[in-house]
Amino acid sequence: MGVQQAEVDSVGRITEILSQEAPISGKNIILTLDYGLQSYVSELMNDRAGAVVVLDNNDSSVLAMYSAPTYDINYWAPFMSNENWAKLNNDPKKPLLNRAVEGAYPPGSVFKVLVALAGLSEGIITPDTEYVCNGSYRFGNTEHRCWRAGGHGHISLRRALAESCDVYFYNLGVAIGIDKLHEYAIKYGLGHLSGIDLPNEKTGIFPSKAWKQRVLNEPWWPGETVNISIGQGYTTTTPLQIAVMYASIFNGGTAYVPRIVDAYEDPYTGERTQLPAKVLSSNPIDP
Repeated sequence: MGVQQAEVDSVGRITEILSQEAPISGKNIILTLDYGLQSYVSELMNDRAGAVVVLDNNDSSVLAMYSAPTYDINYWAPFMSNENWAKLNNDPKKPLLNRAVEGAYPPGSVFKVLVALAGLSEGIITPDTEYVCNGSYRFGNTEHRCWRAGGHGHISLRRALAESCDVYFYNLGVAIGIDKLHEYAIKYGLGHLSGIDLPNEKTGIFPSKAWKQRVLNEPWWPGETVNISIGQGYTTTTPLQIAVMYASIFNGGTAYVPRIVDAYEDPYTGERTQLPAKVLSSNPIDP
């Protein structure tokens, strides 16, 4: 950044330059993004509203991240006009919201993979453990339905994941319990900031008995665990958090801090400073 000290007249015209210091180039930033993949994601999203996050399983570096709808960044150059600001700020599709890191949503069935991991790790099930799905699951006086009205019949873990059987995971989630589910969720990146090098990241919510007592001043009811088991209820996550969860499961249990900056480069010497991957938590998974 350069500096210039000058005298100006009453309308802002420079009358005399008193001193100046030439600007010096800052360091170049090398991103982790895969340009081809990012462009492809942009084409896929087109006029849709939503977000896409693609991470490298090895270290959670961001290969692609996209939030839609987007807007023309030239609106900000040289400054944002009142007209354009009103247009963006009042748009019901919220183009200013970075849905990948700021949008917190119920994760739904993608959460079932973590429920399966918790059940296996805690010895509550094996891959061969079966539950019976007749299309619904009754807990107390409440009937919780499976997405398949006729049910899946006798079903074990592999098929329950492949066909996303709700009843299987209702049974499993209740057997695991909310606090143990909370423990696994926190280990694998849910319910807290990932630490990505981008602003305005949201924590999302992954509830526990203590959370509900603290926030709502109410006890946890066992039936509430049923909805949590399929990624509903009080649970909200960002698309980035779900990507971190999956990357850490698929790499064997290490949750990394996701990052979009790979390195800095000196523009004069070409010397590159590589940024190391940072570990959020290490939770080795039995193969």
